[in-house]
Amino acid sequence: MQQILQEVRIQLVSAAGTTDLWQDTSPWMPTLGVAMVRGTLTLCDKLGNFRFRIGIQTTPADIEIVDVAVNPSDATNTGTGYITALGRNFFNFDPTRAGNGNISTKGYFRLGLLYSSTDATVGRGDVILKAALDM
Repeated sequence: MQQILQEVRIQLVSAAGTTDLWQDTSPWMPTLGVAMVRGTLTLCDKLGNFRFRIGIQTTPADIEIVDVAVNPSDATNTGTGYITALGRNFFNFDPTRAGNGNISTKGYFRLGLLYSSTDATVGRGDVILKAALDM
C-alpha cells in the first residue's frame, strides 16, 4: 500500500553561510508500518548559491520535544544529496535504517527540506516536493 502526501510548493531563502536550515513540509505521521519514502524534489528557480535536500525529523512520543532533523545518509539511498541545478530529482530511502532517521525506534516522523547556501551569500530557491510512503 502507498500513501501519497500532499504536494508542497515553497520558496526558501537561505541565510549567508553553509549551515543547513530546516523547513518541515508534512504533518507528524505515525511510524508504524512505513517501509520506504520516495518521491521527487524539483528546483524550479534559484538565486545565488542556493542548495537543498530531503530531510526527516523524528520524535519518540511528544511532538513538542523533537530530534534534530537529518538528511537520509545511508549508502543504499537514491537522490538524497544536495540539489543545486534546476530540474526534477528522484529520491528513495528506507526510513528504518540508522542513517535515515531510524523511525522504527520512534513514535512519529515528518518530512522536510534542509537548505543553505554554498558560500557566505544569501540564496533563494523555489522548490516542489512530491512524496509517498510505502507501507
